[in-house]
Amino acid sequence: MNETKNLESLLSIGRKDSDFDLFCRRFQMAERFLNLPPEAMVNITFADWYADFWKLAGETHRESKFSADEKNLSRQILEQARQENNPVRRQYLALILILFGDFQAAQQFIDQRFCSPQLMKDLITFANWNALANNSLTLEAQAKISRNDQILAFLQEKYSALIQKYSRAVINDKTCPRVRPKDYKIFFCWFQGEENLPPLVRCCYNSLKQNAGRYKIVFIDEKNFLNYVDIAPHIMDKYRAGKITRTHLSDVLRINLLERHGGLWFDSTILVTEPLERHKEFWQMDYFTQKYYNEVNYSAPYTKFIGHCVSYGRWTGFFQSTAILHNPLFAFEKEFFSAYFAEYDELIDYVFMDFMMALAYRNIPVARKNFDAVPINNLDINTLVFHLNDPYAIFPYDKIFKNSFLHKLSWKVPIDTARTDTVFREIQRRYAPETIQR
Repeated sequence: MNETKNLESLLSIGRKDSDFDLFCRRFQMAERFLNLPPEAMVNITFADWYADFWKLAGETHRESKFSADEKNLSRQILEQARQENNPVRRQYLALILILFGDFQAAQQFIDQRFCSPQLMKDLITFANWNALANNSLTLEAQAKISRNDQILAFLQEKYSALIQKYSRAVINDKTCPRVRPKDYKIFFCWFQGEENLPPLVRCCYNSLKQNAGRYKIVFIDEKNFLNYVDIAPHIMDKYRAGKITRTHLSDVLRINLLERHGGLWFDSTILVTEPLERHKEFWQMDYFTQKYYNEVNYSAPYTKFIGHCVSYGRWTGFFQSTAILHNPLFAFEKEFFSAYFAEYDELIDYVFMDFMMALAYRNIPVARKNFDAVPINNLDINTLVFHLNDPYAIFPYDKIFKNSFLHKLSWKVPIDTARTDTVFREIQRRYAPETIQR
């Protein structure tokens, strides 16, 4: 049998299976990893087992007891990790140690020399959650609530004064004047500059230019972003020191832009396939975003696959707009970012913005009213990205465009640029033929 095929049984151990209790699943997963040869490990990616591993790791961290067999196996793993020279196998041995709650030992093998950027990002996130959100919780308390709930509870308590301040916020013509249509701006950001747009991002930018109509597009890059916002000095200091990434600075940037100028924020990987002037909600509503559902509903048709998310489809951070200046939602998030980064260097979660928005939804009536007023829209926004390498001739391209005029893509998705019959090649023909390699 192909060794990598055993991954299927490995993953089944990571799920709640009636045949395995937590201890047995943890033990079996570790043993399975130890028995996989290095060449098989190369073919295991986070995409294959990410959710199951971290779910089990989270359950493990909440357990206060470890069996003698597990402790013995943990010692074997630690010794093997010390002697391991293969970088791929070494990083997975470190992950196994986390299953046994041995974060200190795992940290010895977690560094840039041996771990991929993706692994580093996820370990940092997981470590921050444990260092921050779990700090004041007993093991019994941790076992009763989810990871997202723990993070929300931590943030709610720590920033209660700020939350209370905005709980009384109101929107009126004096505090939040409306943006005049001629002043309405669309913000598009690529820090490396317009001349360095990858082909997919170029397609998205060109599609926006084709469909923006009379509204001005402001291209934000590393050289000009401070011309439009005043970001707190301590945040900029940490960014320049490399403690805050461009990705998370872009979160801070969009909040500051929308709070100060109003207008519309587009992530650089959103393809636009209709004139935006057909959708007046952008220019008229106090707040607008892409939305799947109105309530937290684990079984709703469009929330089944995003049930692990904090938003549950009620908002998204990559596409937001406001027709007013100083919207309390963005003012709250702006202060929240500033207060958080004044104390911490790393975000407690990669989608930190969603947690801030969830806190606003829970505690700030005017923000909740903004969220609830947004109609469900663009339900196929995430469809196109999974079919970029499919043959265009058999893909229901026009049907997807009819259901959604916004399409969230990803420049990190591997694209077969050699083929000329794909969905992505059609996108290039329509929006950026200059990016097609001759």
